[in-house]
Amino acid sequence: MTEPLTLPMTSDQPAPAPVPPVPPSLGRRVLLDSGYNLAAFVIALPAFVVTVMGIARGVAHVERLRMRSLLGRPAPSPAYAVAQGGSGGWRRVLTPLRDPQSWLDLSWGIAGFITGTIAFVVTLTWWSTAVGGLSYWFWQQWIAFDEENVTLAGLIGFGDGGPGAESLLYGLVGLVALVTGPLVLRLAATVHAGTASVLLCSRAELQGEVRRIAGGRDAARVAEAAHLNQRTLVEV
Repeated sequence: MTEPLTLPMTSDQPAPAPVPPVPPSLGRRVLLDSGYNLAAFVIALPAFVVTVMGIARGVAHVERLRMRSLLGRPAPSPAYAVAQGGSGGWRRVLTPLRDPQSWLDLSWGIAGFITGTIAFVVTLTWWSTAVGGLSYWFWQQWIAFDEENVTLAGLIGFGDGGPGAESLLYGLVGLVALVTGPLVLRLAATVHAGTASVLLCSRAELQGEVRRIAGGRDAARVAEAAHLNQRTLVEV
């Protein structure tokens, strides 16, 4: 025979409440808060450099590639400041903060969002107006018209305000958008790319000019030294 299964007896008394932690004294609380606040900056600074500065530099690199491939514009990449070999960890962390191009890349993240939004809205609006206006005669047949409808043609007094006048009006608007599109889209692209060129490529052009001048001076020194050596040999 099998023995009957016995369940453990449960007590009707409630479990004891957990003992709340003893709050630290005022002096210990002040020291803990001070250590927490001071360590926050030490942790946040490398995080800022790695994430914010790193992402801004990557976005700037992508924008230069877009300018070269889509617009055919020269977009030289500047030389970024690099910590010397054997530098400590803090010097490596602070080097991007001392590089002006890092802050220009970060500024582009803000300025590029503004000019990019404007370029996006203008492009989408112009293409939608051109395509929608020129094709209105086709999809107008699925729009219900009756005598109570108030059309744009009727509001501005274009023709009799009926479906035919509405179709002609939208066609003219689409034609104007199609004709002016190249100029408007070029203007939007120029504004966006011009802002990017100033913030992302101007230092590269300056660095190239400095290298060119320095190279010319070195070549002049070498030529002068060769000329002096030649004169010395002739005199001898």
